[in-house]
Amino acid sequence: MNKPKSQEGRDWVADLRNVVAEAQALLDAAGVDGAAAAAQVHDKVADELDRARETLRELEEDASRYVRDNPWQSLGLAAAVGLLVGLLVARRR
Repeated sequence: MNKPKSQEGRDWVADLRNVVAEAQALLDAAGVDGAAAAAQVHDKVADELDRARETLRELEEDASRYVRDNPWQSLGLAAAVGLLVGLLVARRR
């Protein structure tokens, strides 16, 4: 399956995973360093979350652009997903 990439060829999924990993490392470090580093860690985590939000916004823009450029493929994908969800729901009854 193709990973979402922007026009520049940037791998957004890998970027988002890196942001989450960095945030987790910062939270782990806060537990070791104690309360003195809490404010610094908070600021770094907030910055990483801002980067994650920006990445998600760019992913939304890429997805929106893809739908505008490929309406029939998008409609077909939406129909296939709807059919799959319908089949899964019907099987649970």
